[in-house]
Amino acid sequence: MQIPILIQKLPDGQGFEARTGGPLGLSARAPEKGQAVRDLEGLVRARLAADVEYAVLTIPDARPLIPVFGTLDPADPAVQEWKENVEEYRRASDERADYPWLDAGDGR
Repeated sequence: MQIPILIQKLPDGQGFEARTGGPLGLSARAPEKGQAVRDLEGLVRARLAADVEYAVLTIPDARPLIPVFGTLDPADPAVQEWKENVEEYRRASDERADYPWLDAGDGR
């Protein structure tokens, strides 16, 4: 298990504090940085050994938008009309002979 910790020098310059975020919310202070980390590790081990369980709760979004993007209902009349318009535009574009970049010879 990896638990992110923050290690910082105490404001008075007389040592270090190492602490975890939630849900543990533990901290340890010591004159040396390494000792603060070791003390914090001891606190974390004791807390996890005290009949607690560390888990992650995932709650699905009540209004998920991401799965909707990029999906169209082919039976929807508006979608059918849109597709027909796109196809007509493509046909009309293909029939036009005004593609000057095709004759430019510059590879565009």
